This record gives sequence, C-alpha cells and structure tokens, in this order.
Amino acid sequence: MDVDCPMAVEAGCRLRRAGRRSAKRTPGRRPGAREGPQRTPAGAAVLPSQRRRALTRERTRDTPSNSAPARGKRRWADAEDSPRPVASLCGLARALPPVAVLLVAAILRFSGLNWDSGLLFHPDERRILMVVSGLRWPKPWDWSVVLSPRSPLNPRFFAYGSLPLYILHALGALLGSGGERLYLMARALSAAASLATVAVLYRIGVRLGGRTAGLLAAAFLSVSALTVQLAHFGTVDSLLVLLCTLAVWALLDVVQTGSLRAGATAGTLVGLALATKTSALPLAAAVWIAWTVWAVRAHPLPRLWRGMAGLAVSAGTAAAAFALAMPYALIDWFRFAVAMAQEGAMAEGSPTVPYVLQYAGTVPYLYQVGELARWALGLPLAVAALAGMAWLTWRGMRYRRPADLVILAWVWPYFLTVGAFHAKFVRYMAPLVPWLCLTAALLVVRTGEWARERGMRWLGSSLAAAVLAPTLVFALALTGIYLRPHPWVEASRWICREVPAGSTLLIETWDQPLPAGPPEACAGRYEVMSLDLYATEGNAKLEALLDALERADYVILASQRQYATLPRLAERYPLAAAYYRLLLDGRLGFRLAQVTSSYPRLGPLVFVDEPLAGTGLPCPPGLGCRAAGPVSLEGGRLVLHLGRADESYSVYDHPRALIFSKQAELPREELRALLLADT
Repeated sequence: MDVDCPMAVEAGCRLRRAGRRSAKRTPGRRPGAREGPQRTPAGAAVLPSQRRRALTRERTRDTPSNSAPARGKRRWADAEDSPRPVASLCGLARALPPVAVLLVAAILRFSGLNWDSGLLFHPDERRILMVVSGLRWPKPWDWSVVLSPRSPLNPRFFAYGSLPLYILHALGALLGSGGERLYLMARALSAAASLATVAVLYRIGVRLGGRTAGLLAAAFLSVSALTVQLAHFGTVDSLLVLLCTLAVWALLDVVQTGSLRAGATAGTLVGLALATKTSALPLAAAVWIAWTVWAVRAHPLPRLWRGMAGLAVSAGTAAAAFALAMPYALIDWFRFAVAMAQEGAMAEGSPTVPYVLQYAGTVPYLYQVGELARWALGLPLAVAALAGMAWLTWRGMRYRRPADLVILAWVWPYFLTVGAFHAKFVRYMAPLVPWLCLTAALLVVRTGEWARERGMRWLGSSLAAAVLAPTLVFALALTGIYLRPHPWVEASRWICREVPAGSTLLIETWDQPLPAGPPEACAGRYEVMSLDLYATEGNAKLEALLDALERADYVILASQRQYATLPRLAERYPLAAAYYRLLLDGRLGFRLAQVTSSYPRLGPLVFVDEPLAGTGLPCPPGLGCRAAGPVSLEGGRLVLHLGRADESYSVYDHPRALIFSKQAELPREELRALLLADT
C-alpha cells in the first residue's frame, strides 16, 4: 500500500496518479482505435463503460432539468463521482506528515527563546550583539567612506562572518527593534534558520530516497538535540548549517544536470556560507567534485569543457557573493588576516586561550564522535547515523552514484579538517548533522525494504521508532531547560536573599560574575573579588590566593568551566588543582551552601552530566555526584548519568553553580601549608 495516503483514499490516489501518467504518455487516441480496458499500476481495471459514464455525466452536467429532486440527486451523484474530494483528501494526507514534523520542530526551537531573561549569558551571542549595535549607516552616504576601513559599516570583528551581522542589523532597522530586544530577534532568526533546514532536508530526502526517507530524515533532524540547542542561541551556527545544506542541495542539481544556473546558485550559497563562517571552506571540495563527476561521467570533450566552464561560474559567483556579503574582509584585509591568524591559533590549541584547555589530552575525531553520541544526537540516532554514513560511503565508492559522491565530498573533507582541530566544540559538527540524519533515514528505509522482501514487514517501522522515540524524549527534556529559570538567575536570587550585605564574594575570572540580574537587585551590597586561576603558577599566584581566601566570606563557582578542567592539568596548574581539592572537601574552612542546576528533564527521567568525572576531585556533601552505576533512583526520579560533557554543551544554558560559605577562619600560614602540601 502507498504510505502517502490513508486506506480510505488509497484507490483514489492510485487512479488519479495513473490518470496523470496515462495523460502524459497518450495525450490522444487514434480514430477507430479499439477501446479496451486499461489498468493502473496497482492492477485495478478502468473499463470503457466507466469512461463512457464519466463522459455522459460531463455532457449532462449543465443540462436543465424539470425535476428539482432529480437535479439534486444528479448533483449528489456528480459530487460523489467527482475526483475532487478524493484529490483533496489525498493532498491533505500527503501534506499532513511533513507539516506535523515542521510543527514539532518549530515548537522545540521557538519555545523559551527568552531563556536567560535577557541577561545574555552566551559570550558569543553577547559579542555579536555588541558588534551589531555598533553598526551605522553613513550619513550622508559617501562612497569614499563606505569603501574604506573607517566605514561605520565595518564590523571590525571577523571571528565570525559579516553576513549574519548585516542581516540582524537590517532586521533591527526594519522592525524598529531596540537594543534591549535585539537578542530575541537574533534568537528568532537562528530558530527560523534551523526550522528551514528541516524543510530543506525533507526535500533532499524525498529526492534521494522517496517520501518516507524525506519524512524520516526531517523527523530525525527536527528532534536532534544539538540543532534544538543552537536554535536558542543568537549565534551564526544555525544560519551556517542552513546555507551549507542549501549549497549541497544545489550541487546535487549540478551533478545531475550540469546546469550552469545550478552551478551559479551553488557558488552563491558557498560564498554566503563563507561570509557566515570561514569554516565552510571545505564546500569548495564538494563544488569541484560535483562538476568533475558530471563532466567525466560520459567522457565527451564538449561535456568536459562545459564542466570547466561550470566550475569557473561556481567559483566566480562564490567570490562575488563573499565580497558582497563580507566586503570588509577585502577592504580591511589586514584586520581580517589578524583575526584569521588568531582563530587558527585557537583552533590549534594556543595556550593563551583558557577556554580550549578542556581539550588537552582528547583524541581527535573520537572525541567528536563521543560527544555526538551522548549529547548532540543521542546514542540511538548516532548509531544509526554513523552506520548510515558508513553504508553511504561504501555505496558511493562501489557504485559511483553521483549524488552519493557529492554528499561524501562535503561530509568527509569537513570532518577530516575540522575534526583535527585542538578546539573541539561540539557545535563545530553542526553542519554535518543534517547529512547524518539523512544517511540514518536512508539506511532505515533500505533496511525496511530488505526486511519486507523477506516477510518481516514490521522491522522497518520498528527500527524507525527505536531511533526516533528516545531522540524525541531527549529533545523534549532539553527544551525543558529553556522553560525554567536559568541556574545563574536562581543563584543570584539566593545570594540576594541569603547573603548578608557587606559580605565579600570571591568569583573566578573567565566565568559569569554572580550575582547577575537587574542592577537594583543587589547593587552595592557586596564586595566582589576576582580570582585568576589561569595565571602562571608561582609565588605571586599563591599570595593572591591566600589574600582571597582570608578576605572571602563566600566562594562562588558559577560553572564547571575551571574546576572541571584545571585539576586534569595538575602538572601545569598544581596550585589550582590543590585549591579545588581542598575547597571541595572542606579543609579550607568553606562548606557547600547552595547548588543551582537545571538538567534536561522529562517527567521522572533526568539526564545528568558529570563535571567532576576524570578530575580526581572529592564530592562534597549535597552535590549529588554519580552513583555506582550509570542509572540511579533519586527521590522518585530515574537519573541517567552520562559522564562528562563538553563545557559548551552546558555552561551557557544549564550550568551548575556552586556557592560555598565560610565556616571557619584559618590562619594564613595554615592555609599556605595546606596548599603547598597538596601540590
């Protein structure tokens, strides 16, 4: 049975499709030709008598009738026999599944966009909004100013591309959104781009594997945790994923038809993707492979020349699109080159960048696969996706299918290039997620077809449900964190409520200062000290730490950014590692007073990451560290302990904040002896 239509309209769908096909093939019948029965692909005979009755109804439809009941009866019969209700039902049946998938995707992405109450806890988002707020249209318009580095349209910031900045600036000017609401517009733009990617992947899946594959690929992508999370951040990642997916879609047209228009479209999209983030550069390999595969498939010399022309068109339009969307990369080229050098140093693990220290000792490629399996996709979808990618790679290499080769020419160069970076932020894998979902869907559909041929009709749908259901559960659990108060907001409320005025708070550099919130909440009530544990080890750092411990009434660890990283680098940061060990086990005179967290949760099911895993730090009472196994029952809840997560997965939208209060005043020399003895 056709899976696109319900049983009630199946026959009508078949007849209408058969009629359309026969109309295309035999537009007219020779005079005197014998009229015989025709058969649809499903085997249902359409007899000549049925066609004659239909023609008779058409001739008599507008004939006046003297009998009102007869006229009503005829209209009822005409309506009953008309194909229009069947066509409407069939069209509705075909439209409902993709619409339902898009609706679920929209709910997951647009729910809770104001998750941090406008406090901008995501540092990249905060930086982007600062740059956008500084952009200005020249008044009066002067090309000599516009085309110079001193132009007010020059963002002077090239860690990310300029295209998202200009889009956001234009939307803000068009809709009149002030700076206080610009962050919501940025997040809505990110969510819309993520939703559009789901729709695009559906069309690609339909093209490559049929409607079932398209629906399944879109469903997998709609509930993938990484894309849901990135849709809630006003950053460039969701737009980058959309543009890369559109570019590969256009390249599928190139490899199929050799169309110069498709090549120009693909080139334009590649240029826009590069103007969003330069990490899209591996798309160039996909462009070259697409034109090469098309050109050499039939070997004629004219096709080879056309392929070279198409490659030139794609390259030219890519360069033009990049220049238009990111003009100051060329005009202010020196600043752009410096920014690219800094980004390259960060990607290679520059010791001066604290937030990449977490990747010390991690294994390239395997680390990213592990993060995809546990957090970005979830284990069921990750297993299906990796198996699907392996299968597609084998099929592409064996059968040289053009579409497979184009997809592989994008996925593998990107993964091999970006996966080798020392900085392994899980969001770097986001451009590959649509294609992982697609290969998972194609593999599930192919497995279902194989099983159906062997009488196991249930296997395909069971496999799809086994992948989709747990992935949806985790996506719903993750979405819940955006509907609850942010942990830093809760921690700030606790500080304002419980900490006496005049207390000294010790916070950490490179982390969120707490309390955070409206200025009037705790303004001027506390003395705040900042401790730099990333500083070079030595006597100066020890004395600064002793001063801080003597003066502090409360120690605030806003997130796991430092205490989950520095103890694992004890050879480089022995003093910092000793400080965290002594603080957590209470020997510095401080006791854990408050923990605020917001784990992904759905009903009684809780997904917990373990920042202390692999650090060797003790677990203070009240922290609720991992039980003996990966699953535990705590307070009537089923808690899944999934181990340590990439800090970029949790520190922005659901960090765990720890607040310690001083219980005993220790002499300075005793503190010194404790710290030195533990190093």
